[in-house]
Amino acid sequence: PRDLETILLKAMSREPEHRYPSAADFSADLLNFLNDRPPVARRCSRLELAGRWCRRNRREAWLLCLLLLSMVLFSVTAVLAYFREAGLRRRSDEIAATAHNALDRVYEAYLPESSELSLGLAHGAVPVSPEAAGLLEELVDFYDELQRHAEQDASSRPQQNRVPESAVALRRVGLLYHQLGRFGKSRQALTTAGQQLFRQYDLQPSADVLLEYARVRNDLGALNWSDRPVWTERHIASIDTNQETTLRLLENMSTEELHSTVQRDIDFEKARTLYLLGRTTRQKGARFLHHLDIPAIKFESPSRDRLRLLKQAVSLLEQLRHADPADLRFRFLLALCLSEQSSGIVDEHGQPGDPSLQLALQQLESLVQEQPQRPGFRFALCTALRRLHLPTPLPDAAGDVLTQRCDRAISMAQRLVEDHPGEWLYVVSLLESHQLRMHVLKKFSRLEEALESCCHAVDLSLSSAENDPANESFQFWAGYANMRKSKLLIELHRPEEALETSSTAAQYLTPLLDPESKRYPLALRVTRNLMTTRAGLLNRLNRHDEA
Repeated sequence: PRDLETILLKAMSREPEHRYPSAADFSADLLNFLNDRPPVARRCSRLELAGRWCRRNRREAWLLCLLLLSMVLFSVTAVLAYFREAGLRRRSDEIAATAHNALDRVYEAYLPESSELSLGLAHGAVPVSPEAAGLLEELVDFYDELQRHAEQDASSRPQQNRVPESAVALRRVGLLYHQLGRFGKSRQALTTAGQQLFRQYDLQPSADVLLEYARVRNDLGALNWSDRPVWTERHIASIDTNQETTLRLLENMSTEELHSTVQRDIDFEKARTLYLLGRTTRQKGARFLHHLDIPAIKFESPSRDRLRLLKQAVSLLEQLRHADPADLRFRFLLALCLSEQSSGIVDEHGQPGDPSLQLALQQLESLVQEQPQRPGFRFALCTALRRLHLPTPLPDAAGDVLTQRCDRAISMAQRLVEDHPGEWLYVVSLLESHQLRMHVLKKFSRLEEALESCCHAVDLSLSSAENDPANESFQFWAGYANMRKSKLLIELHRPEEALETSSTAAQYLTPLLDPESKRYPLALRVTRNLMTTRAGLLNRLNRHDEA
């Protein structure tokens, strides 16, 4: 054997220094050979040493081989599983992205983001039925499910700084219900969206999340403006509190290192909040609803000057419009703010005597010409045209100008009703336009023409109440329009017709005298007015007991 030969050659070496130092060393090396250990006479490689160890310790060697083989198999399996999991994860992300895009397209088709939508004026923007609104609300759950899956996926993108898609979808659903007049469902959806965003912001503050939260709070403010049975101090206080909180959130938001687009959105929401605050602090019905002939309780906020708030909004919007002239949101809200701060006074020629209203009408006219398919712009223009405050006296020539202005408002409202027959707010707008025309004509003692306008309002309100008996607004207008008609008939010395018309008015107003009805406070005042008029008629006809 090679090792034995090496030992013997070392022992017989001619040079003493190459031999074993002693016989004991020679004997020990022979024992190494007999025990299959590496001899001192020859240096062995590590591989050879390992082989010798395996031959001496066969059981331990087999166990070590099995352990190494298991580790190799485990490593190969882990690598294969990793690549397979990565592929499945990529596929899952692709499916989730596809689902998100599909849901986004559905909501974009039914609920496009628009300036009217964000200001609560998107009535008729998209013809969506209440059934479709319910379906869209159910689809919100899919956003939550997708988000839960994304959070469980360790490789998915971080969710902490992102705005929850379900909250954005719920906000759109809330705006849709607002458009449909389902105020309770709208408030529920918007409140839920706000809670989600607040939890997300509490988890990790983010400018995007806070901005979306401010949007939701402003949407609630716009909803509170629409969902008002009658102005009360309590209602005004609740709206003011909501908007003041929103304004503090936006003012305290850090604007450092923000993208210019985000900064513009923040400034827009500030202007929107100021606009909503400016609206709620004006006198209730004292100036622009005087033609309704309803006793008005005046409420003014001692702590806030509404004109100052609206001017702040106008200043912000002017800067935004200068920075981005193509954004219609800035121009539209600017027009609304200008219109809101206007007194509505007219000059001796019947033209708007307030520069703010003149600018508002010019802005809205321009928007309607550029975007004739946007009903919110036309609705806002129609509302601005009805903003009238008539001084006394006025020359007769001014009556023709004012009547033409009312006719234009009626024409625009009529087109809105024809284009969107299911939108109750457009019907109410048309009713108010007819009533305003009647008020203007009556102001100039053109009673027959005033009666004609009032009859149009009566016919429209009766047909609307018959087609939608559950809508209390139509029931109220049917009673109110008939009450106004009865008063005109009295002035035209037609008491019998006036009495019959007042009976019709009472028929529609009486069911609204339920304290549970949202129209109860307003219906109560109108009915009191009606009964006073009816009592005078009965006395004139010598029916004193009935009076």
